[in-house]
Amino acid sequence: MESVRKFTIYSQYLVEIDDVRPMGNMGTVTETWAWEISIAKREEEYKGMAIERSKNIKIPWILLNETVLDEEMIEICKSHMLNK
Repeated sequence: MESVRKFTIYSQYLVEIDDVRPMGNMGTVTETWAWEISIAKREEEYKGMAIERSKNIKIPWILLNETVLDEEMIEICKSHMLNK
């Protein structure tokens, strides 16, 4: 028989993160990423996911370990931005 785990959406929010990069000797250029973040809960287990629609990027559901869940998801989004 299949095992089923049901999570309830705990919180959803939009986070805008500015990515400021040097533009040669002309200063900097700023690109704003708009992440839609969802956090789900089942008992004491939390998972998070994020979507940046304008760039067609999705961070799939991931187990969260920190006590400040929104900050953990923001750090995950920031690290994903560094790799793009």
